[in-house]
Amino acid sequence: MSEVGKKRVYCLKVKPLFVETHYGMYYAGRVQPLFCHCAFHDELVSLILSLRERLIEEGFHQITQCLPEARWFYELSRRYHHEVKSFINVTEKSVFLTGFLSPFDEPHFQTTKIPIAELLLNPGQFKLVDPVVDVSPSVKSLIAEIEAKDAELERRLEQSYALDRLAEAMSELDEVTAVINVDLDTHQDLLRKEVDSFTQAVEQLEQEIEALNMRLLYQCLKIQSGDWVSSDVAIPGKKIQLVVESASYSDGWLSIRGTNITQKGEVGKRVESFSIEVLQHEH
Repeated sequence: MSEVGKKRVYCLKVKPLFVETHYGMYYAGRVQPLFCHCAFHDELVSLILSLRERLIEEGFHQITQCLPEARWFYELSRRYHHEVKSFINVTEKSVFLTGFLSPFDEPHFQTTKIPIAELLLNPGQFKLVDPVVDVSPSVKSLIAEIEAKDAELERRLEQSYALDRLAEAMSELDEVTAVINVDLDTHQDLLRKEVDSFTQAVEQLEQEIEALNMRLLYQCLKIQSGDWVSSDVAIPGKKIQLVVESASYSDGWLSIRGTNITQKGEVGKRVESFSIEVLQHEH
């Protein structure tokens, strides 16, 4: 077997999932696999990348497809579960396998996750960033959605900061209320719940904006997380090479951020970024 072939065979640790069965109980009694073998050959990697492209285009969180090639083993031997129904699960940045045994109809064990960047067919092949972006209706729609989410996030953050100041002010009143015999505990508990609610809303919005930015990056440049890109857009004559990790949009500019690629063609340690103009400002 070639070195490339060896790198594409993964032995993945398996962990159980708690899946509710039609009996209303959690599955726990049957022997489960300890690890899974799967050969990530070129055809499977191409399928994964195709599924990820669809995921980004449609704005999905995860795409799942049946995969009969996985082999789920009891132990370090050739004894494996022949009857396991297996699925490959693709997210924006990783891939993992899930499976279940009859008579259940939901996965109740899964493998550890593999970063998709590790599976790229040509991880050292750069994509050149074209500074001219075709602003299609779908791009404009994504930008409008990002701007709306950004505005909502800003409002939520302002409200969250105001609630934090209110919570601090109420805590400082404890000594005063103790003297005049007024109980603020109930109000403080309600305020804490309100703060927690705002915190969750902010985290959710940040995740949604991050996903929208990656969709925008793909729609504009056909670039995804894990791609190696090269650009001299920021400073003419100075080439920036990096592995794409994240993207952000602001005021007509799309910024791409990631770990640098050295002149030797190796992933470095320094974080680089550059921006391209998506929407020109009207004067």
